[in-house]
Amino acid sequence: MLVTSSNIRPFVHGIVERFRAQTPVLSQGEINPRAAEDCKQHLAAVAGATNRRHRTIVSPRGKPP
Repeated sequence: MLVTSSNIRPFVHGIVERFRAQTPVLSQGEINPRAAEDCKQHLAAVAGATNRRHRTIVSPRGKPP
């Protein structure tokens, strides 16, 4: 899914349709505000978990401690 502003949605849709017709292109106004908030919370949780999982400590000389 691709989300864009309502002004350019038709143009983006035309471009995306040529290469990947199954990808939906929505404008920001087509998304329920509640769904957008839930999505932001989910993405923040995923990003936090990913950062904790992949954090590597490196010494100033570039070698692991």
